[in-house]
Amino acid sequence: MAENKEAATVDSTRKLADKVAEKADRIKYLVVAAIAVLIASALVIGWVRNAGKARDAAANNALFKAEIETVGKMPDEAVAVFGKVIDEYAGLPAAEQALISQFALLFYANRHKEAEAPLREHLKNFPASAFAPRIRLALGQTLLQLGDIGGAKRELDSLRNGPVEVVPEARLSLAQALEREADAAGDDKAEYGRRLELAREAYFEIVNQARTRTSFWPRPIVENAEFSLLLVNDKLAGYQYRNPLRPVPPEGGDFVAIDEPPVPGPSGDGQTDAAAAGEEAAPAAPAPAPIDVGAVRPPAPAAEAEDRPDEE
Repeated sequence: MAENKEAATVDSTRKLADKVAEKADRIKYLVVAAIAVLIASALVIGWVRNAGKARDAAANNALFKAEIETVGKMPDEAVAVFGKVIDEYAGLPAAEQALISQFALLFYANRHKEAEAPLREHLKNFPASAFAPRIRLALGQTLLQLGDIGGAKRELDSLRNGPVEVVPEARLSLAQALEREADAAGDDKAEYGRRLELAREAYFEIVNQARTRTSFWPRPIVENAEFSLLLVNDKLAGYQYRNPLRPVPPEGGDFVAIDEPPVPGPSGDGQTDAAAAGEEAAPAAPAPAPIDVGAVRPPAPAAEAEDRPDEE
């Protein structure tokens, strides 16, 4: 009996050892498989990174070639060259630079309507780009050139308080938009004067702030604002001369003219407007009587004094 029990114990121990060995083998296989997966992932990531770097390098080379190729070319040809870089490497920094180059070519060729498209495309495809504030500023200035003053004000007003690098130019362009609004007021004199006042305040704010924050406001921006302020002041002076402020009449009536001389009528013979209109004029004062010249005698000489003192 004892031998049978000992044999059964040994047999169960062997079975348990086999199971442990089998589980250990499985764990070993799992560890090996995990290591293999990690190695494969690292290889894939490295390959992707290298491929990305290679694509970035190819995009940068294409942009560099495009910049050289467009030297001396007409805007249409240069825009087409940069367009190939944008289409082939969409989403990469080189494509962003190509969009900016397209805008610059069209803007400085005074083709503002065509320059609007690459700006909007840039803001759509690269909203978080470091160039986005500059592109928005350029879009506002382009819309201002196109006469879309409302759209320009929306884009420029969003940059009034930042980022810092675009605030000075954005505020100057916003003041210019207000001045353009005044010029576009046409025959609406009240709106013309109001817009000019707003533009004057915007220019004055730049000039005034530049006195205390000289490092923040670039000198060309300040000089432009100072010159524009002088022009707007001249416009306002002319506007106020042509449209003087009229005092408000007293309640329930109108102003009464005091001691106004009669205005000659249309005949120019001294006839008043009232007489010309057929109204009854006030009776004239009687003419003085004629003077009889012969009746006037010179005064008689004074009689000599009878009693004169004796001459010694």
